[in-house]
This record gives sequence, C-alpha cells and structure tokens, in this order.
Amino acid sequence: MTERPEQLRDRAAVDPGALARSLETFPREAAAVGETLCAVEGESRVVAVAAVADRLTDADVVVRRGAALALRTCFEARPEAGTGVAPELAQALTDEDHVVRKHAGTALRDLALHDPETADAAVDSLPELFDPASPDLLSAGLDIAAAVAESDPDAALPLVPSLLDTLDAVADSAAGRSGDLAGGVASSPAAREFRRQHAAELGRQRDRIVALVNETLTARPEVVESVRPVLVEALRSESVGVARAALAETLGRVAESDPEAVAETTDDLAGLLDDRDSAVATSAAWALGVLADTHGERVADAVDAHVDPVAEYLDADARAARVASATLLAYVAEHRPDAVAPVTASLATALNDSNPDVRASAVLALGEAGDESVLAELRAVTEDDPDERVRATARTVVDRIESDE
Repeated sequence: MTERPEQLRDRAAVDPGALARSLETFPREAAAVGETLCAVEGESRVVAVAAVADRLTDADVVVRRGAALALRTCFEARPEAGTGVAPELAQALTDEDHVVRKHAGTALRDLALHDPETADAAVDSLPELFDPASPDLLSAGLDIAAAVAESDPDAALPLVPSLLDTLDAVADSAAGRSGDLAGGVASSPAAREFRRQHAAELGRQRDRIVALVNETLTARPEVVESVRPVLVEALRSESVGVARAALAETLGRVAESDPEAVAETTDDLAGLLDDRDSAVATSAAWALGVLADTHGERVADAVDAHVDPVAEYLDADARAARVASATLLAYVAEHRPDAVAPVTASLATALNDSNPDVRASAVLALGEAGDESVLAELRAVTEDDPDERVRATARTVVDRIESDE
C-alpha cells in the first residue's frame, strides 16, 4: 500500500470510501484494510464498512476476496461494526469462489455470535457453508445456525433438511479423504495423524449437527412430519454412523412432549429394532416405548415382527438397553399378548435383573401374556424381590393370572 495505515485511517475519516477503493488497487492488502477499518470511528466507519461490503459483488474475484477478508479481519476484533451488512455477507455465501465464501462465512459467524439476530439474514444462504470438505466453512456455518436457533427457533426450521443431508455428506467426506490417502505416503506418521485429526473434526461437526437438529425438533415438534423423508433416510443410512442412535433418541424426546408429531415414524423406528448397531436399536426401542404410552396399539402392531431382536437386549450389558427392551415388550404384550409368547423364557430370566425397572416391566409383560408356566417365578417375585414396587406389581399380575385359570 502506498499509504501507512494511520494515514489511510485519517483519510477514511474524511473520505469513508477510501478503504473500499484501496481494495481495487491493493486487494492483497485486505487484512491491513480490515485492521484500519476497525480503527475508523463513528458514522465514518458505518459508511466505510458499507462501502467495503459493496465490493463483495465486484466482478473481479480478487477484489471480492479482499473485501470479504477485510470484513472478516475487522469483525473478528469489533463485530459490532458489521451489524448493518449482514445481508451482503449472507449473499456472499453463494459466491462461486470458495475463498470468498470462507471469509464471508467467518465474518458472518462473528456477527452472529455477537448479535444472534443478525444471523437470520443468512438462513436461505447458510446451506452453502455446510461443506464437509472444508471443515472451516462447515464450522462457521454451524456456528451461525446455532445462533439462528438460539435467537429464533422458527427461523432455523428450514435448515433441518440441509443439516440432515449434511450428516451423510460428512460421512462421505471422511470416507473419500481416507480413500485419497490409501496409497503412497498414506502409511506415514504424518498421513495417519492427518486422517486422525480429520476424522475427529468431522466427528465433532457431526455431533453439532445432531445437537442442532435435536434442539430444533424438540422446540418445534410440528415440523417432524415435514422433514420425515430426509430424517428417515438419515436413520437408515449406515454411513451416518453413531448419529443414527442420537436421531432415534431425538424422536423419543419429541414424543415425550408431542407424541402425535412422531406417530407417523412408528414403522420407521420399528424397522431399526434389528439394526446391527445396538445403540441404534436401543434408541429406537426407547423411542417406541415413549410413543407406546399414547399409541400403544399402533406401536404393538409395528413391533410384532421384531419381538425376537428386542428380547435379545434383555441380556445386554447396558442398563439402558435392558430397560428399553423390557419396557417395549410390556407395551407390546398389553396389546398383542400372543406376540411375546416366543420370548417368555427371556422375560422370565429378566425377573432376576439387577435393575428394578427391568424386573417390573418383565412382570407386566408376563402378566399380559398370561402364561401359567411362569406362575412359580412370579410368585417368587411377590415374596423375594427387594423392591416393593416390583413385588406389588407381581402380586397384581399373579392374582389376575390365577383368577383366569
């Protein structure tokens, strides 16, 4: 630059457009322009920031890059300086140039973290940042999405389909990057460390996406049906990985407050009960158990064909899996007692489980099944179980079975 920063700052105070014009002459000095931009005070800075933002649509990509970097540099230090140019930054997210999108996204993120309401302007363009191939872009996009969800949950609703699509893209990106490094120096320590860091970063972003989806859907259950196709696709996609279990759990959380919003996903959840990922199957069983409290018959119909895999989790190491399995089988037995007949032995074994919730649910399921062959075990529960609630449940069940004899 031909002028020292303090000279340019003094001139910008008199002629606010000077900084923007300097980008056309010295676009590669954009960081210095951004630092100078922050130093301008009062109304002159407002005008100067707006003039730089106007360069985001310049025909010359180098100028656009410079403008985006200048704004990013300025807003990193003084985000309050950019509240008036959020729409221009949002539009820059659709720029064909990756560097422009990166700088504009980072600048907009700093604005959103300072004032979440400014992020609303970016909702339509925000999916452009959901690029797993560029962790910086993706991270900035998720920061902005979180700010939108915090300030206006309704404004975040249109982002849910894109967020769910990104889950698959995150997995594809990880697989692609591993494939790119499959030969040559891929076995070197540096390559292995790069893969490890890349996978860890994508894992963090995946967890953030799931958290955002969870936050949005639990805040606005009525939108579940509108995003159901892409949600179900994510639930079925093994490439989404551990996020599938979290998504199934999200449906259970929604069902706790608005079961009707989740009712249409009953068959989809039931289809996950024999998933080879035990965490997915367990989360689906738990969600169906929540849903069965108000939609018992519908859940029983859907689970009827999956009773065997559900019963297998009665012997799981994880307490949550055993509780989810026993609870769901109790609901199924209430509406379809014949369906649990093949797993009576497993339920009888569960009477000795260390968890009282598992034992109580097993008692209820056996009672609904009305199988006299387990009366001896149930009578023993009425006397020997250490939990009074379980003993009381068993007494009720035994009395009912004996009265039906």
